Amino acid sequence: MRWSCSDPLSRALALVLFVPFAAEGQTATENLRALDPPDPVVTYSLAGQDIALHPWDILAVELSESGGITDIFLRLTPEAASTLAALTGQAMGGPFIISLCGHVLLETRVEAVNDTGTLYLPDTNAARGEALRALWQGRARCDRLGPEVFPDGQ
Repeated sequence: MRWSCSDPLSRALALVLFVPFAAEGQTATENLRALDPPDPVVTYSLAGQDIALHPWDILAVELSESGGITDIFLRLTPEAASTLAALTGQAMGGPFIISLCGHVLLETRVEAVNDTGTLYLPDTNAARGEALRALWQGRARCDRLGPEVFPDGQ
């Protein structure tokens, strides 16, 4: 089942109204998960599983640009990094596909256990990097990304 928000303003208003009255012992992350979650930032397919990474699964989105080519580094939370390490360990030699809003960004094979807690997406472009960052920050949704993010449907 796929969840998405109706609009960022509603989510922000619900967060402001909900968080101060949260049940004792709940963390901010638990409170966010209780709300209608945003679109996943990215999804990856590995070891026969599709894993959605939401904003709370990612600590940082870092972009490195040189000569019109942008590399993206997704720094994962310890929990998400642990899942990635376990699945890459199970999928040695198997396919590893990373997608943004249903568009494949990287298709490769697992060559080693990823225990770094980082997903590296090489050779993309600035529009995709900024779109990924906007999804992570809750400023965008997949259905509202501009055509420059995936020209010609790629």
